[in-house]
Amino acid sequence: MGLNNLLEQYYMAKDRLKELEDIINEYKDKIEDEMDSQRQEYLETEEYYIERKKMSSETLKKSDCPSDIWNQYSSRHSYTGLYIKKKGERRRRSRSPRRRSRK
Repeated sequence: MGLNNLLEQYYMAKDRLKELEDIINEYKDKIEDEMDSQRQEYLETEEYYIERKKMSSETLKKSDCPSDIWNQYSSRHSYTGLYIKKKGERRRRSRSPRRRSRK
């Protein structure tokens, strides 16, 4: 398998993944709309049970923190990422953007 073929397969797989994420987000929206209409945090059928849970996290931005505190307590995590696009392509976008998060 040549490099161009490998990159094409990778590009196509990433595109399929984006399509599936869009479909999943549409299903999530419909399920949450149903939960909202029933004023429930869970739904149940004979085969499935789905529950909506509220989660939270705390973050600290460097600009919101004194530099001495940041330098003492911050930690750096490194990772690698692969970003692919076809030449001449500006930016890849989601086909159906997820609605803003519910509070």
